[in-house]
Amino acid sequence: MLIESLGMVTVALASSGESGVPPDGALLVPWLTPAFLVLIGLGVSTRGAAMWVRGGWGRRLATLPVGAIGGAIAFVGYEISRWA
Repeated sequence: MLIESLGMVTVALASSGESGVPPDGALLVPWLTPAFLVLIGLGVSTRGAAMWVRGGWGRRLATLPVGAIGGAIAFVGYEISRWA
């Protein structure tokens, strides 16, 4: 997130009115946004796996929506990437 925000600040500060080649920071955004979303999705899914290991049936049933949400976030990150 820090690297992506630095890229966005570079884009905002470099807008001098001329429409030419985008600044170097703008080239990071299409790569870092999908990577960030995929890593957040994996983190949420890992949290669901930790819930499965720790608890009783209530926590184990809660792992299904947590895993689905984590998978959906990772899927969105993959779909907006250049590899999709």
